[in-house]
Amino acid sequence: MTRLFSTLIGHSLLAAGVAVVSSALTATQAQAIQFGFSNITHNNAMNEATGESQLFVDVTDASGGETLSATQVLFKFSNIGTQLSSITQLYWDDSSVLKNIISITDSGSGVSFSEANKGNLPGGNTVKFSEDFVVDANQPTSQMGVNPGEWVSILFNLDPGKTLSNVFSDLTSGALRLGFHVQAFGNEGSEAFVNNPVAIAPKPTPTPVPTPTPTPVPTPVPTPVPTPGGTTGVDYSNGGSGVDYSNGGDTDGDTGGNTGGNTGGNTGGTKEVPEPNTMSAILLTGLVTWGFGKSRKGIKK
Repeated sequence: MTRLFSTLIGHSLLAAGVAVVSSALTATQAQAIQFGFSNITHNNAMNEATGESQLFVDVTDASGGETLSATQVLFKFSNIGTQLSSITQLYWDDSSVLKNIISITDSGSGVSFSEANKGNLPGGNTVKFSEDFVVDANQPTSQMGVNPGEWVSILFNLDPGKTLSNVFSDLTSGALRLGFHVQAFGNEGSEAFVNNPVAIAPKPTPTPVPTPTPTPVPTPVPTPVPTPGGTTGVDYSNGGSGVDYSNGGDTDGDTGGNTGGNTGGNTGGTKEVPEPNTMSAILLTGLVTWGFGKSRKGIKK
């Protein structure tokens, strides 16, 4: 009784927050709005915990989006978990928003549901649940129900003048409630659940962080190294004063300072070698001078 009283009080308090929830839904129209469930039968604590932790419903428009002006609503019931359990019966307690069921789709060959005649949600009388629409799993019931990793979707037309926005408002106020019967728990027990009136906030899509563009590091330009040049050679070995300037020191380098310029200056400078014609002229001049001297001596005698 304490748990039931808390649930009813919670529904009343949440009615005041409908406008706030509607604003949040408008800001997240691209994402499904999800609701969890609370146990109402309390047959087994372990089964109760399993159902509340892995059974959910997503409420969207027909295409899976959140167009608040849509005139159809899709309820997708999912068993998200690993613990044995099977959703076998679905119930809607509706005041004025749902018109009729259009279609039933599911996750595969292991799931099969059909619209059923009016039935009673087990334990529904404890929360004043009045069934307006019922969908049952086909035989064999537990095998064709929504087991771990499976889902079933029910598409409704809405009453004239009603939109998806009205569906969300009624879910959060308690005017529209969803319930289901769950069987085939690991201990073979069964439980019943009713949706929580507060939607589970969708996880925001993370904003991608741009990859920083690395700053190019300039390639260092090598500093040119000067090529070492020749050093002017000065020969002091024989006391000569000849300096060889390669192309410009004829007096000291070739004539007056042969020893220092041409011989001793090879280390630092460039040795000057007379051209062949110059050598011939020097030899010829010497011979002529020598012959002339000899002939003068003979005349004197």
